[in-house]
Amino acid sequence: MAIEQMLLLNMTFHKDELDKVLCLLNETHDYDLQPSNKIVRKVKDVKELEINSCYEYLLNRLDELSVTLNLSLDDVLVHDDFIDMNKTEEFIENQIRQVNKIKKVEEELIQEKNENQMALEMLKCLSSSQIDIDRLLNCHYITARFGCINKKHITGLKYYEGKPFIFKELGKDKNYVWCLYIATNNVILEIDNIFKSLAFKEIIIPDFVHGTIEEARMELSNQTKAMDEYILRMEQKISVLKESIKIDLLKIYANLKYFQKIDLYKKNVVDYKSKYAVYGFVSKRLLRCIKEKYKHIKDIEFLELPKDVLVDQGVIAPCQVHNPWWSKPFEIISQVKQDDEIDMTNMIAIIFYVICALFIGDIGIGIIALIIGLLMKKSKQGKLLIAVSVAIMAGGLLHGSLFYRNFLYHTILDVVPVLYRVINGIVFLCTGMFSVASVKGMKNEKSLMTRLFSLKGLCGNIAIYTLLIYLIGSLEIHLYISFIPVFIVLMSCIVLIILRTILYKELE
Repeated sequence: MAIEQMLLLNMTFHKDELDKVLCLLNETHDYDLQPSNKIVRKVKDVKELEINSCYEYLLNRLDELSVTLNLSLDDVLVHDDFIDMNKTEEFIENQIRQVNKIKKVEEELIQEKNENQMALEMLKCLSSSQIDIDRLLNCHYITARFGCINKKHITGLKYYEGKPFIFKELGKDKNYVWCLYIATNNVILEIDNIFKSLAFKEIIIPDFVHGTIEEARMELSNQTKAMDEYILRMEQKISVLKESIKIDLLKIYANLKYFQKIDLYKKNVVDYKSKYAVYGFVSKRLLRCIKEKYKHIKDIEFLELPKDVLVDQGVIAPCQVHNPWWSKPFEIISQVKQDDEIDMTNMIAIIFYVICALFIGDIGIGIIALIIGLLMKKSKQGKLLIAVSVAIMAGGLLHGSLFYRNFLYHTILDVVPVLYRVINGIVFLCTGMFSVASVKGMKNEKSLMTRLFSLKGLCGNIAIYTLLIYLIGSLEIHLYISFIPVFIVLMSCIVLIILRTILYKELE
């Protein structure tokens, strides 16, 4: 086929129909919408619509809730046609408050449990010492602090050896040194500051410890077990709440994602005060289908404009091609650009199909290429490989060959050795692609001199094909062909190409 003929389609409609139009824009894939900020540029009293930030806010709140509940959100559920934002926000906020209340209790229990475990470790160290805790805690003129210091900070004590405090090490574990320090009341704040710089963690000795350390350890162990049970209950509460609201949250998520996506199309809507309008490029082939889809919108008006009418404002028509299914995979090779006037996709597809079938064809190679293509079928390269593999397998059936060695049956094509066949295929493929590039270049080129007397112009093609015909006749068919006329044609083309290059340099 050819490059699509594009035009700029302006649709103007009544403001009451905005929601319907936004939903239709989401379903229309052949309408290349243009941002409204390009359309309204430097136009007085014309503005673009604002995106509703409420969807983003509620989605963020919903994400926070899902993280707390350990719930994976997705939009697999079918969205509703309407969403009540007030009720949705109220529901989300209520659930967040309820979950936070449970989590707060759980965090307090965990913190208290950790404090008890630290106290247990301290009591374990104290039980092996000769310290009378009652007398030490009841002193009026000195203060004792119990706690632990990380092993990597304990060496910092040597810098404070002259300070008025007593330090006693009670025990060690993998990470901490369990200890206490004692100072008089008049300097305790200074000493506290020193130990704070060493990351000293103070541990409060429970009030019920009065010399009976073993009983205190038993009491703390019982409290810790009770806290474990309460923490488990809090986790169960969250699990029950999660299961009870899971479907509701997934439904809300699906609705918010859908309506957020719909709302984003507002960036393509122009506000003309009395009406709204959208601008977008559409191919002439699909124009009727687009109009048919939007015809039921109240007071809608269609205005067809040339594709370059707003090019000064940066509104540039996309380059689109429409090719049949058998050549579509080869668009990745043709790579039609914005300023191209011709689409060579079909010609490239024919060249590949013919050469792959006649010169490279093999059943085994075709099957391998097909398997690789199917593994990559989601990519453009995979689709191209599938198309080429079909041609290679078809050629393999013509040749009756499997991996170029096992000939399943004899055919008329068997007279050409495999190596020569593959080499010829590569030569013809390169020549064909050169010709395609030349035709495309000559079509896009404005200068007649360049079209005729350039390497990719008429002279270059005559030289390439003259040499190719001579080589085929001499080496393949074994015909006697005089090289003199071939030499004359080649030299004439080369001279014309050189003269044209020199002339262009002189003109520049």
